[in-house]
Amino acid sequence: MKKAKNLLNVFQKTIIAGVVMSFSGVVSAAAFHLSETSISGLGRAFAGEAATAEDAAVVATNPALMTQLSRAQITAGGVLFAPNVDVDGRILNGNIHVSDENIAPPQFVPQIYGVMPITDNFSIGGGINLNYGMVTNYSHDFLAGYLGGRSRLAAINTNLSVAYQYGNWSFGVGADLIYTQAEIKRHMGYLANFAKKAVANPSGFVDHLKNSGKITPAQANGIKAMLHSPAIQNELNTVRQNVNELKPSSTLVKLKGDNISVGANAGIAYNFSANHRIGLAYHSPIFIDFKGVFNNDLKALTNNPALNNALSGLLGKKGIIVTNGKELEGKMKLVLPEFVELAGYNKITDNFALTYGAKWTKWSRFKSLHAINIADGSTLFNKAENFKDSWRYAVGAIYDLNDKWTLRLGLAYETSAINDRATIAIPDTDRMWYTLGATYHPTDNLSLDFGYAYIVGKKTHFVEEKGDPIQATEFDARARVSLYGVGASYKF
Repeated sequence: MKKAKNLLNVFQKTIIAGVVMSFSGVVSAAAFHLSETSISGLGRAFAGEAATAEDAAVVATNPALMTQLSRAQITAGGVLFAPNVDVDGRILNGNIHVSDENIAPPQFVPQIYGVMPITDNFSIGGGINLNYGMVTNYSHDFLAGYLGGRSRLAAINTNLSVAYQYGNWSFGVGADLIYTQAEIKRHMGYLANFAKKAVANPSGFVDHLKNSGKITPAQANGIKAMLHSPAIQNELNTVRQNVNELKPSSTLVKLKGDNISVGANAGIAYNFSANHRIGLAYHSPIFIDFKGVFNNDLKALTNNPALNNALSGLLGKKGIIVTNGKELEGKMKLVLPEFVELAGYNKITDNFALTYGAKWTKWSRFKSLHAINIADGSTLFNKAENFKDSWRYAVGAIYDLNDKWTLRLGLAYETSAINDRATIAIPDTDRMWYTLGATYHPTDNLSLDFGYAYIVGKKTHFVEEKGDPIQATEFDARARVSLYGVGASYKF
């Protein structure tokens, strides 16, 4: 049992990573990558993160900037995500209206970093932050529950870094240890009602599969011949009785677990002068080989092995696996993509500085989610993704009002990582950031940071499971998100 739980921990991250990608993309960065690495950065829309050294949070983006901090310091804080994400649509088969509101509950994401100069040219540092993650939670009786239910992903990154300065150049490298917790729960939704119709008229359902190209005419004829036998007809009565017990809230998929992965990061910074700097940061891809357990509440509907195999085959064509109360060991590979950020910092006057940058994430690595049964190689879960690389452009301003207050503004634009694969689990869209922030310095050693961002996602319209006459569902999705950040830094 312990082994099964350990396997479940790993496998779930894979499924969740795909399902949860959804609103983490709408809420923060493209797909499910999170940009919120510092509170000071939040106020300037994270413009210039790879070149701006305001506090110890530089560890999270460009470790080379640790050499810009002359004193040891600790920076800690957190961001409250307050999304407003609504989904409205209709199941095309029967023109059934489906909708849900506020599907992404508020979440608080903490972070902590520390930097210590060892010599004038050499520094070490570390930090803990969330670099991938999000939570969505549809109601249990949501009729499109087979497409979206409860999904949670939290990838916690622990980083250790070193940096060295040589003349005007600074270099930094770091190692990442990533602990991920994940959960997914999907419900039958409309499929419960459709299943009742299917078992009421199994021959019509077989014809439907044949006409939609899911099975061949020969397969359809063989199944129908079997269904017409008297013994099978008796068993079908039991099937109908069991299927009629299904509800939209019945569990279709239930997964939960965790995983540990490793990665690396590196950065370079060049100081033209004390007031002008450029930086380049790189974070490696994370290669994850998941193994775990797949299960649900679907059980064998009859005591007839032949009929059960036939029914399981039909459901398998629809991507529905009958586990019959068993835990199936599965495996899946996933790559969390690398990203590169180029940024600049220019202090124009004694009180005013501009920050700017561009960030590229190689989401084109993300081709599909394909989980297979270790025992026989059969498919447990498959969904084509075919993401495209995403970009983020940002510009910000820092203004020292006086010795006590520093003010910030920021503007950013992000492109979606989704091509034409949008779903209610992944309704990723282009988005705009509008941000402001401030730092209060009560003493020379202590500073308090505040940040706010308002993110506007482009309204999107899409059809999920397009071409599937049963599950095809069209949706409209829109997101408006507020981020509230608060933190503090202390210099020793």
